[in-house]
Amino acid sequence: TISGEVNHNKKGTYKLIYSVLDSNGVTVSATRTVVVMDSEISLTLDSERYTNKEVTINVSVIDEYFDYMILPDKTKVTKTTYSYKVDKNGKYTFKTYSKKGSSKESSIEVKTIDKEGPTGSCSGSYKDGVSSVVVNAKDNVGIEKYVIGDNVYTTKNIIINPNGISHKGLRHDLMAI
Repeated sequence: TISGEVNHNKKGTYKLIYSVLDSNGVTVSATRTVVVMDSEISLTLDSERYTNKEVTINVSVIDEYFDYMILPDKTKVTKTTYSYKVDKNGKYTFKTYSKKGSSKESSIEVKTIDKEGPTGSCSGSYKDGVSSVVVNAKDNVGIEKYVIGDNVYTTKNIIINPNGISHKGLRHDLMAI
């Protein structure tokens, strides 16, 4: 015997219990959970890290009546999984159509593409054996640290030689990261 019902037209979670009675009068039961879902579009990015390259939007559609999908560039595809590459930040909308005539759309925003490198300048002074450098750098994603030689600094006001040890003839290369 089967107890419980599933309404395939209504989204929800349903439990069905299957029971069997053998010739010795012993009943064994098993419960199954059935999930009825709406048309579902899953959009994920291949990476959340900043990049100066392209980003892939992974699209997955779960719909037993899926017919086709319209990509943000208006291309029509009939696959339920698709990798869509973008090279600009912005909102990307995907629209699916079912064989039943319904449609659904879902969007994802890409914010991790940065094609502009950092810009900046620095000025410095030397007095009493101590070099001071002030860095004026900026980048769309921010500046995490400054590197001079083997030393790492997290502030834009840098004292290169705090102990007053002479460093004549040394060249300092600054890199903003």
